[in-house]
Amino acid sequence: MRRGFEVLTEANRGRSLTLVLGVQQDSTPEMVAQATFAEGLEPDMMIAMPPKVGDSLEDYREYYSALAEVTSRPIMIQTSPNRPGLEFKTDFIKELADQYPNLGYVKEEVQPVFERIQALVGQPQIKRVYSAMRGRYFAYDLRLGVDGLVSGMAMYAEVFARMWAASREGDWDAVRDIHGKLLVMLTCETEIPGAGRYLLQRRGIFTTATQRGRNYTLSQVEIDEIEHNLRGLEPYLIRVPSRGA
Repeated sequence: MRRGFEVLTEANRGRSLTLVLGVQQDSTPEMVAQATFAEGLEPDMMIAMPPKVGDSLEDYREYYSALAEVTSRPIMIQTSPNRPGLEFKTDFIKELADQYPNLGYVKEEVQPVFERIQALVGQPQIKRVYSAMRGRYFAYDLRLGVDGLVSGMAMYAEVFARMWAASREGDWDAVRDIHGKLLVMLTCETEIPGAGRYLLQRRGIFTTATQRGRNYTLSQVEIDEIEHNLRGLEPYLIRVPSRGA
């Protein structure tokens, strides 16, 4: 993971993109070591899932408090996955952000997600609330006041950006229309395992569709379905520059 941090930092040098490094680990000591390394690379922000070790919110408090002591940079709290039977309460998140202002950034993805977003948006100690869930609910989340989307769906980055811009302009018809076409693609990825890897390569974001631990081989019928649905998003897609361009 640390080598990955270094690669990302170097690749982002001289660019205007926000560099966010994920420092989650199973326990507090492991996370502190990871975050300390990340801090030396001077990212714009850090993000961390909850710990896997611990049985109470006090364990969460120790974990996120320790992270806030490592860095004064903005820290995004990712609210999932959680320990079985442990609820990452929104009031607890606000309490953490009260004590450590740089913890006032939340990637909300715990059910009931819409209620939780509404409980966080606009609160004085919460600086930003981000949508998640692969963008499946982004249109409604925008109405609820989220500040953007944090997702692994890099193949649709400019589509989400268009939705954001339309929402800022109050053009909810455009938000609906773009999201409707996006949902077809998200459904396609559910129906056809490996569709996302195919698109990352197809769009030139990655040079290969190889994924560690998984090997997908798509049939021509599956590729035809992906390509047909992708055409609905073509008006919102930009050409990805070739490597080295």
